[in-house]
Amino acid sequence: DDSILRLLRIDGVLRLSKRSLFKLSCMPEEVELEKSRLVSGVKYCALQGNAAVLSQTESVNESFYDLFNQNFRSLKDRSGKLSLFANIAVGGVSRRSLVRPSFQCIVHTRLSELDEVP
Repeated sequence: DDSILRLLRIDGVLRLSKRSLFKLSCMPEEVELEKSRLVSGVKYCALQGNAAVLSQTESVNESFYDLFNQNFRSLKDRSGKLSLFANIAVGGVSRRSLVRPSFQCIVHTRLSELDEVP
């Protein structure tokens, strides 16, 4: 149930667009394609420095292990500007992805499932 997300949106606490709210459906058709699109969308939000809200994404959350745990690699370019990278897995392939410091990720979890979250 995403009613809390709707309430936070209505009250202006969360400013979300369709491109920053990620949710997996329970439909068995095209599951792998949907997961890949979701991971790619979150990866794009990280690259742009936008907020991402994940709901009902338990089956792909392991793709964001480094991102959630802030296991970033810091690299400086020639001008001395620092860039942050995290490994994000798309399918079976993990790639280093740019993460802007302004990126924020909210994982919506049911209270009944909170004890099971690592």
